[in-house]
Amino acid sequence: MVLAQGIINDCVQDDGLIKITNIAKDAEAQADAARQAQQLAAEQAAFQVKSAFADKAALAAKVAEAVYLGKQSLVEQLERQLAEARVVRTEESQNLEADKRNLAAAQAARNAAKEELGVLEKVTNLTKQLVDLTTNIVNQIQKEVAKLERLLKSSQAKVEKLENKTEQNSQACILCV
Repeated sequence: MVLAQGIINDCVQDDGLIKITNIAKDAEAQADAARQAQQLAAEQAAFQVKSAFADKAALAAKVAEAVYLGKQSLVEQLERQLAEARVVRTEESQNLEADKRNLAAAQAARNAAKEELGVLEKVTNLTKQLVDLTTNIVNQIQKEVAKLERLLKSSQAKVEKLENKTEQNSQACILCV
């Protein structure tokens, strides 16, 4: 303050008013320059803060985008797996239906085989009975044949005896004549 008073006193003594005006203009110009510098510094500081926030926001956006893309990739992978699982489920469902049809066919074949076995068992039993009956008939026929053969031999022997007697009688009749 003392310095400013000294400058003002010097100015007043030498052409006082012109110097004071010039000093005031210089002070005003310095004040404007200081205000502009302050405003520029404030603008630069604001720009730097905004730039820092913008950089952080851009980085956060990139991170969010990367997270989103990662999640989107995971969702796509899960959708593919779900589609594959649906295909497998459909195939397994079709296989199950085919297995059910095969099982029904196998059960029907088993039932038919059981029925056929029952019929074959009956046929076998009837065949055994027929064999037994045929064996009995054959045995009876063999006995009858043996009996007839004995009768035949006996008859042949009688016939021979009768033929011999007839021949003897014929010769005796021839001799009798």
